[in-house]
Amino acid sequence: MTKMKVGFLPLYLKLYDDVLGSMRKRIDAFNSTIQQTLRDCGLDIVAAPVWRERAEFDSAVEMFSNVCAVITLHLAYSPSLESIEALERMDKPIIVLDTTPTF
Repeated sequence: MTKMKVGFLPLYLKLYDDVLGSMRKRIDAFNSTIQQTLRDCGLDIVAAPVWRERAEFDSAVEMFSNVCAVITLHLAYSPSLESIEALERMDKPIIVLDTTPTF
């Protein structure tokens, strides 16, 4: 059985790294946990780094050219709109994991 290949795009805000850099260890751990959970469910994950700025998200268009869908993960309470133009250009279904590490 062939695994479904999906892009995985973690959304974060540069402001949080600039102001609260100490949070990043917990954020990265949560990101890794979610990716591994999706792999355990049988998905072939093409994972982008934790990106925060428009130029970074623009790289995802090419990176995800051969996936069937893109999963986004909110690593901050307020996801960055820096990604919206890149997501629109992908012309792929978007699956939004509207969750953060903080309840």
